[in-house]
Amino acid sequence: MGWTVKSSTTVFYHNVVTAETTRQRPAVLGHFDEEHNATYYVDEKNETTWDAPENAAWDESHSAEHDRVYFHNEKTGDVVWEPPADSNVAWHTHHDEMSEF
Repeated sequence: MGWTVKSSTTVFYHNVVTAETTRQRPAVLGHFDEEHNATYYVDEKNETTWDAPENAAWDESHSAEHDRVYFHNEKTGDVVWEPPADSNVAWHTHHDEMSEF
């Protein structure tokens, strides 16, 4: 019988809207800054800022009335049923799996 182990260090990112997969962290997810122990974003001017851009300000919620997931942008107030392709909610992080015997 084999075991499946998830790697704690090797991850990949998958966009559920565009089906794109990459090992590089998408810019919309921000970057981890170990010195400040926080997430920061690089804006269009390629400058660091503590404020998330509009496409990174999406949250996933559940509508009890419709019994389905919806997405809300805290900066713009937009509400949509499907995650925007260029948004933080479109990208999912997956850990690589390694088979152990």
